[in-house]
Amino acid sequence: SAFPVPGKHVAVITPRMLRILLSYLCLPLLGVFFLILYAYLGKITFTLTWPEGGVANWIIAFSSLGYFVYAFSHHMVEYEGYSKLRKCFTIFFASVIPMSVMLFFAIAQRIEQHGLTEKRYGVIVAGVWLLGISIYYLAHKKRFLQVIPYSAAILLLLSVLGPWNAFSLSVHSQFTRLKMALDS
Repeated sequence: SAFPVPGKHVAVITPRMLRILLSYLCLPLLGVFFLILYAYLGKITFTLTWPEGGVANWIIAFSSLGYFVYAFSHHMVEYEGYSKLRKCFTIFFASVIPMSVMLFFAIAQRIEQHGLTEKRYGVIVAGVWLLGISIYYLAHKKRFLQVIPYSAAILLLLSVLGPWNAFSLSVHSQFTRLKMALDS
């Protein structure tokens, strides 16, 4: 049943448990993911060799995981004065900016090679969203959690409505590439 039964133990996540979960599991995993991703992006930067895909997926996964962890720890970070946790997330938001730039370079290369598709359009929209959220959270002292879902919803609506939607731009791009291939 949806209601607790008297005499039965109901599992409840307490603030202390959440703090322990964040401090000893989520943030260390995010930190390890951060180090691996930055080492990978450093290798790409210094060797000037792009891998065959995957960069955008890792950047979006890391950033999304970080935003998810931030959403769960928002109350502690913003209202309970955990300054170390706030500094960790400030570093996280700052780290997303160069990764977003790398994401745009990676997706631009794929679009140049193979044209725009719905998936690549989605990566661009995700990159714009990640960059915008990070800049917002770095620029404002008072960080509102509602910005994350509201901005995502607005951006998703804009990406499916109007002449700039993913499908019409993809069809136009692929049709133009086909026409150029047939003309040459």
